[in-house]
Amino acid sequence: MVALVGDVAKLRFFELIFQLPDEAQTQSEVEMERSIFKALMVLNAELEEQYKIASAAAPALPGVEEMVGLLLLHSHTSYDVSQDQPEQLIIAQMYKCARLLEFLATDLAYQPLLQAFLSYFACSTWQEYAFRLFKLVRAVVEMLAKPGYMTLVIYPGEDYDRECAFLDRFTLAEGTTLIQQDFLSTREFPLYNSAPGHYVIVYPRFVLELLHKGLYFRLKNLNERPAPAPALLGKKEWGSVYKKLFSEELLLIPALDAALGKRGLALSGKTIEDSGVLRKLGNGEPDYYFRAHKRVLLIESKDVNLRKEVKTGENYAEFIEAMRSKFYRPTDAPKTDKLSGTGILQLIGNIKRLLNYRLPFDTKYTAKNLVFYPIIVVHDRSFNLPGLNALVDSWFQSEVAYQRQHGMVGGSIKPLVIIDIDTMLAYQDRFANGNNRLVLWDAIDAYYQYTRADLFAQRPRRQYTPAEFKERAITEAYRHALSFSDFLDIYAGRMGMAPFSETQKAYVEQLLSSKEYANSPA
Repeated sequence: MVALVGDVAKLRFFELIFQLPDEAQTQSEVEMERSIFKALMVLNAELEEQYKIASAAAPALPGVEEMVGLLLLHSHTSYDVSQDQPEQLIIAQMYKCARLLEFLATDLAYQPLLQAFLSYFACSTWQEYAFRLFKLVRAVVEMLAKPGYMTLVIYPGEDYDRECAFLDRFTLAEGTTLIQQDFLSTREFPLYNSAPGHYVIVYPRFVLELLHKGLYFRLKNLNERPAPAPALLGKKEWGSVYKKLFSEELLLIPALDAALGKRGLALSGKTIEDSGVLRKLGNGEPDYYFRAHKRVLLIESKDVNLRKEVKTGENYAEFIEAMRSKFYRPTDAPKTDKLSGTGILQLIGNIKRLLNYRLPFDTKYTAKNLVFYPIIVVHDRSFNLPGLNALVDSWFQSEVAYQRQHGMVGGSIKPLVIIDIDTMLAYQDRFANGNNRLVLWDAIDAYYQYTRADLFAQRPRRQYTPAEFKERAITEAYRHALSFSDFLDIYAGRMGMAPFSETQKAYVEQLLSSKEYANSPA
């Protein structure tokens, strides 16, 4: 089945139409359908023109196959719009939503922010907010099973006014001028009123994003209210609190402890930092360190976001530069041996330290025999887009080659792998179960083999017809561009393991059965 109109074009069409004033109908239904179809084709043509502009100005990507680069070019604006979340990951999003609200509720320093948030939604407790949001998400998930026009109807009853007031906070107001870059306004307000109590779902994926990504940005915007509004977190910056204390220490570290803790020496960056063993060496500890015999997993957590401006089709070169700055170093930055805050340079710095026995918390190994697995954990699934891992690894390989030329010797360094935190959370129990065949470094090794396979190796290229050659080349490009997350679903699926965590399920079930949740308005 061929999709004539993609999700990006449909969303742009909605945003254009929504901002127009109401007018009397002057066309028949058939004429309107033709006009809508023509408008969508025009939007498709505009998107294609943007891709042509981006292609013409696309920077060279040394170390990245041409077709892999093209996949990255064509997906960088649409991936997080067009990729549906598996049902199992919705549980993970519910888990993250509830844990974040509970995190705010259990520390007095965050009470002003939480109370302002709950007041905005007219909820008395964070459990009531979770109750109402989960109810909306459940309705959307049920609607997704029935293709067609998606409208949530709130029927008159005891809770009608409060239910509508809650949903109104996610509803586009008539006459709104939308921020159309990266569909920012529609992401924040993915509903609109078609009649009293009738809420049309503009885009289901954006409703599911409200569980966590949307929650993060609403709290961020609330904390950054302009003066004279009081600072809800005092001198604390919301992004720093969230990324360090919640995202990394409360979510990621326990997941890594579960997956790796029983298999070797496993130390979180916080544990290393608190021990003070690196204080005289300028700190710079890995966010997570694991060694089992000669295998070393070095993990850096990078909770980064992109400016909306670089996610448009014609700004592909800016997108590449933004990625380079986030994960490596800007193009015009000089090469230095100074340990930087970007993931690639942090990984390289700690590889060099291990090869020189300069990480005092672990020295009982033979440096030349070490096998390094460099890993960057990202906190947004949009970084799973095809080709991005290959791009970031190309920068890593360039830096490894540079360091080898300038005195770094010993050890075997595997290609860099990007893993998103949702995947780590979803599979943490699978990795932790010693009876399972699923082991993190085995999965990473299998990923290397899969994405670097030469599909022409067993049959000379000259034996293919042009059509067969093209089909095989496209298949190979998709394999080489595949994210670790998508590969892991295939790899674990062959073992009969879906991305599902009993730990998260138990937490959500406990919340759903709690007195506070049960006492929320029906």
